[in-house]
Amino acid sequence: PACIGMNTSRMGLFSVRKGVLPQTCVREDLAAGGREYSTDIPDYRPAIVRATEVIVVDEYKFVYVLNRKVGSMTIRHMIEEVFGATMRAGSSCSADSPDILLRGGNERRCTTLTLPARVLEEYFFFTYVRDPIRRFYSGVDQAVRLNWLRLDPDHCEDQLMQVLLYAEETSRTPNSLLESQALALSSPVFSDEFRGMARLDWVETVDRLQASTPLLLDKIEAHAGRCILPDLRARALELVGQFRNPSGAAGPAAASACRSAALDALVRRVYAQDYACGCGEGLAA
Repeated sequence: PACIGMNTSRMGLFSVRKGVLPQTCVREDLAAGGREYSTDIPDYRPAIVRATEVIVVDEYKFVYVLNRKVGSMTIRHMIEEVFGATMRAGSSCSADSPDILLRGGNERRCTTLTLPARVLEEYFFFTYVRDPIRRFYSGVDQAVRLNWLRLDPDHCEDQLMQVLLYAEETSRTPNSLLESQALALSSPVFSDEFRGMARLDWVETVDRLQASTPLLLDKIEAHAGRCILPDLRARALELVGQFRNPSGAAGPAAASACRSAALDALVRRVYAQDYACGCGEGLAA
C-alpha cells in the first residue's frame, strides 16, 4: 500500500524512535504488489542502503536533505555562500564516521547516517520535490551532457524504456539520477537513540522555490531562535532568484525528442511512489 502509516509524531514526517517500526515509503513498495507491513531497520548499519547526502548548518540548526534534479545545485550554492556550509564533513558530521560518503577526489561527504543524535533531535530538516516526469527527463538530459548516456535518435524511446526498467529493478542499486524521490527521502538514520528514517519538517515543490524561500527562512529563524542578518537574507533570496527550471512541459532538449505517451506512462508506473507521496506538490502548506 502506498505510503501507509506515515509517522506524524512531534518528530515530524518519516521519523521513528528506536524500537518503533517505521512505515517506509520507498520504491520497494511497488514491487510484487507492495508490502503488507513495514519492516524495521536492522540493528547493524545496513550496507546495502544508500544514505542521502546532507548539508548541516550548526549556527542556525538546520539540515538540507539533498534531492537531485530538484534545484539542488542552486540550493547548495545558496547555503554555501550565505551560511558557509557544504556537504563536506564538519563539526556535526565527523570525517572519521564509518558511514561517510567518499566521492571523487577523496571528498568526504555527510549523509543522514553520519548525523549524531543531537542533530536528529534538535535540527530543522527540509528538502524540495519535483514532478517525477519532469525530473526524469531532466536526469536524462544531465546523463547525456555528462556522456553517461548516448541516445540514438532512431531508437531513443526504446533506450529510455530500458533505462526505466533498470530503475524499476529493486535488486539493483539505482543510479543517483534515477532513484525515486521516495527512496532518496527515505534516507536511513542510525544512532543510539534513533533508528529509522530522517524526518522532514519542510517539503516544498521546486516550482515554488523562489516564492517559498522567505517562509523557509522564517521557519529556520523561528526554529533556531535567532535572526538571519538582513544582508544574508537578501543574498539568499538573490541567489535563489537566479534559479531557472529547465524542464517545461516538453522536457529538456536532449530528451524531448524521445518523449512519448507510452514513455510517460512508464515513468508514472516506475515512480508511482513519488506520486503517492505527493512529490511535485510539496507538503509545506
